[in-house]
Amino acid sequence: MSKKEIHFMGLLANTDSSILNVRLDHGFKIRAISEKEGVTRLSTFEGLPSMEIYKKLMDFNCRSENKLYYIDNSFESDIEMGNDGALTGFPSGMGEFRNNLVHGYLDPVIRLMRLFKEGNICMPLEYYYFIDCDTPKLFSSEDGSLHVSPAPYKLKSSGIPDLQGFIQNTELPFKESSLQLAFGSFELSYQIRDRNMSFLSLMISFIGHRLSHLLTYSLFL
Repeated sequence: MSKKEIHFMGLLANTDSSILNVRLDHGFKIRAISEKEGVTRLSTFEGLPSMEIYKKLMDFNCRSENKLYYIDNSFESDIEMGNDGALTGFPSGMGEFRNNLVHGYLDPVIRLMRLFKEGNICMPLEYYYFIDCDTPKLFSSEDGSLHVSPAPYKLKSSGIPDLQGFIQNTELPFKESSLQLAFGSFELSYQIRDRNMSFLSLMISFIGHRLSHLLTYSLFL
């Protein structure tokens, strides 16, 4: 058993270089990599030809301005490796990192980004790997759904402080059940391919949000 630095790489979709101005907590950082270098890295991870990786990135809309935008982080963990250099079991800190930081912190932050401003920013591809003899070796990955809206997410510099404040001061799930239900319909509107149904889901979200405000206001009458 030995200690290794385990790296996390989460590919972002439907965004551009403006996302690099957003600051995250818990060691997460948003970075950019050239499309060519990114394809080479993912090809190494997945053992697939470059053309198949290009197609995958196009399907998930992860390419923008000849670059890939991603979130990275890392943590140290005890790992066991066989004679062939492959892991014989999951790293000891993997579950805590994935549950507490990726699902507990990062996923809600991305959902709040989407709520703050129009555009379907999401993280459809996740990779966990370590470096062995200068070669990145993948041991876990997750693919999201292809059924996502390609609506671009672009930030203005003037809006960054407000976004940062919104992320830090808003907690999911919402305590009000009606507001949480409206938020669920809002998120669903980005996941439906049919435009009419997507619009309907968005209108349901808007009505639910208005009703939540009316109910809150009525309590003080």
